[in-house]
Parts: sequence; structure tokens; C-alpha cells
Amino acid sequence: MKTSMIYVPRKREAEALDRQFNRAASAFIAIYGRRRIGKTYFVRQYCRENNIILLEFTGYKDRDNSFQLQSFIEYINELQLELPLPAPSNWRKAATMLHNFILRHYNNQKVVIFFDETPWLDAPRSDFKEGLKKLWDKKIDHDPNIHLIVCGSAATYMLDKFVNHKGDFHNRATKTIEMKPFNLHQIKDLFQQTGWSISDKSIIDLYIVFGGVAKYLSDLEIGLSPEQAINEACFISDAKYKYEYDILFHSLFDKAQTHYAIMNQLTTKWDGFLRSDIGSKVKFSTTIVNQSLKELEASGFVKGQPYFGKKNMDKIFMASDMFSYFHHKWIKDGRTKDWTKKSRSRAYTSWSGFAFEKVCHLHAYQIKKKLGINGIETESHYWRYIPTDVSEEGAQIDVMLEWKDGSKNIEIIECKYSDNEFTISKEYCEDLKRKIRAFNKQTNHRYNLRLTLVTTYGVKRNEYFNELSPSIVTMTDLFEPEP
Repeated sequence: MKTSMIYVPRKREAEALDRQFNRAASAFIAIYGRRRIGKTYFVRQYCRENNIILLEFTGYKDRDNSFQLQSFIEYINELQLELPLPAPSNWRKAATMLHNFILRHYNNQKVVIFFDETPWLDAPRSDFKEGLKKLWDKKIDHDPNIHLIVCGSAATYMLDKFVNHKGDFHNRATKTIEMKPFNLHQIKDLFQQTGWSISDKSIIDLYIVFGGVAKYLSDLEIGLSPEQAINEACFISDAKYKYEYDILFHSLFDKAQTHYAIMNQLTTKWDGFLRSDIGSKVKFSTTIVNQSLKELEASGFVKGQPYFGKKNMDKIFMASDMFSYFHHKWIKDGRTKDWTKKSRSRAYTSWSGFAFEKVCHLHAYQIKKKLGINGIETESHYWRYIPTDVSEEGAQIDVMLEWKDGSKNIEIIECKYSDNEFTISKEYCEDLKRKIRAFNKQTNHRYNLRLTLVTTYGVKRNEYFNELSPSIVTMTDLFEPEP
């Protein structure tokens, strides 16, 4: 039995809509987020729970303007018992028809006009944006009962056309909402509602595969073990998400070959690449690579972070989409036939340890909360020193949180994923001390360092634990809700 799309409250997003809809004015809201993240489901569920009439118009990929307009009028005609209305010849006329339809059938009622997959509605040689501007400026801007939502998975399009646009839609949007992936707390809530009783460790095992993508998680077979559910979703001959990665970027970006190539490259290394190195790896121009990275970052697939100690503006770019990493390692080559066996291999154990570091990156709020610094602004960094002399020590620190209050405090985060309480060995203790020595030497001891271990089940107290005296964050802490 599939989980189905059970509603997991998105508190932040719902409160944003509450504030917009409770004003004595119409709202123009732009919603964006990666494909399958749950944008459409959220809008539908919010309107249903708040007794708001929803008029939903969805764009179709690679279809011309006449097809989009025909789809628009077919939806209108399905809602009324009167004689069918003819398809409008352009979106300016469609705007007038839609407004008249609302006044005739839903006058003085709360209505949301929802244009979903807006980038696809804005087909080549379309006047969609002109029609939308007319609908807002001339028809509903001053009507507190009618609200407008535009939504799309192509984040750069949504931001460029509706949020940061300096032309027709400048200052039109009253609110922008980025629909983010579920965190571990929300995923646990989802599974508890379905009756799928699995451990926190198993939830993280699923997160390592699917991230917080609502649709992926909702399609899992809850009557199976987590390993069996992953096998059914990704590896059997007709698995629904076996070819998901290959079509994902082409559904989001017009010139997806660059995005696809960049993601293929980024998922080969957990610690990422400098922007300046990516172009040489994927063989595209600097301009194209920079634009594609911007679009991938806006869509939640990539994250850029400063290289600590570098004075130039170059960044380390890492893939931040868990499913992309999983696809590259386990699905892409087609050699994995039975995930229930592969998930018990040494290769997976090693890989999942690196994946857990990425989980910790994505739950920095929860780590900071446990450390008591969630009220302090921090910046995440990557640091590495390659010695130029045999007498020097090299080191690499993958997760660093620098306090941005001028205090010179830095949190060094080490992540260890295991099935039992973690034991600090003599070798690991020496490795950590070496990293700290190397960092202190290269930064002239200017920073106050605190070591934190993030583990699944805590850390055994032995002589090496006492020697390091680290702060401890456990898997349970990562399941804390966000405000």
C-alpha cells in the first residue's frame, strides 16, 4: 500500500498564506520549488481546509499557446452548466473571461486563481504575461476576495519574471514562497500518519535516498521494509523512479544538457568543486556554467559555500539533492539488481557515511539548536590545506560553522553514521587533533574552535572521548522541528 499524499502541515508556508489572505487587499503570490516537492498539493490542501474556492489552471510542457488556451476554456466550461464558451484567441481576452466568470458565479466569495506550471503556460509567442498583468492590474488588484497564485518548478524563471523583474511585474508580487523539501521531523510526521512504524535510523536511510521530496516519499510502499520499499521504487524493472533523474532536469530547464552535465560532475565528489574547476570538467563556457549554477542553486539542487580563508570570490559548489547522489552511485550504471542485498554491503556502509554528512549539512538548524547557538547567525565553510613542505601537516574539514558576530568562534562538525554507539579510536582521535593543529597553524591561532560529533546513537565515553571533550549531537536531535 502506498502512503498517498497525506497532508503534512507546512507551518511556515501556511502562515505566509494566512497573512496574505487576511489582509484587506488582494494577494499576488509566487511559489517556487523543485519538481515533486509538493507545491500543487499544498495549495489545494490549504484552500480545501480554509473553504476557499480554487480555480486551477495548469500549463503543459512543450505545447503551443492555442493548446494552453484551449485547456483553459475547457476547465472553465467544466465548472458551469451554461452554454460552452469559445476558446479565447489570446490571454488578454482570457483574463476578461475569467474575471467575468468569477463575478457571475462566485461574487463576494473568497477565490484563489492558481496558475500552476506557469513557465509552461508562458509558451513561445504567447501573450500569457500580458494577460496575467491585465488580470491583476485591471481586474483583481483591489478586490480583497480574489487572490492570485503563480507557481512553477523552474525557480530562475519564477524569480526573474515575477520577483526580481524590473518591467511589467515589478513590485507586483506581494509574497514569494520557496517550497522547501521536508526535513526529518516532517518526514516522520508523514510516516506516522500513514501508520508506517519505522525507526529514526530507517527514516534517515530513506532520506539518504530520496531527500525530503514529498512525492518520492509518498509513493513508497509502507507495507514493506524500508530496504524493500527503496528496491520497489528504484530498482525493479518497472520502478517508478528508475529513470527519474534522466528526465528531471529536462522538465525544469530549457537547455538542460548543461545542468545535467554539471550535476553528473558534482555528484562524483562529496566535497564539491570550485566554480573555476567546473567549467573545465564539463567543457562549457564560463558564462553558461555560471548561469546554470545559478539556476541549479535557485532550484535547490546545488549549494555554493565560501572556501574558508580564500580572499577571491570563488566558491565550493556541492550537490545538495540527495536523490541525485543516490542515482549517480547506485542506479545510473544499472548494476544494482536487489537493493535489499546491496544495502548490507561494505560499499553502501562507506557511502552512507558520506551521505550522512550531507544530511547534517541540511539540518544545520537542528545542530545549532542542540549546541545552543540557533539564535546566532553562522556561515557554513569548507576548508582544506595541502602542505607545500614535508614538515607540514595537511588537513581537510568538511563542515565548519563560523559565527558571524565577530567573536572568532568556529564550530567544527564531524559526522559519524553507524548502527551502534560510536567509539572514538586512537587513530581517529589523532586524526582530529591533526586537523585542529593544521587549522590553527594556518590561521595563526586566531579562532576559538569547538569540536562537535554528530552520531546516530551517541558516543562511548572512553579515554579518547575524554581527551577530545567534544559536544555531542545525536540522530534524535536532527528530528527537531523548525520554527
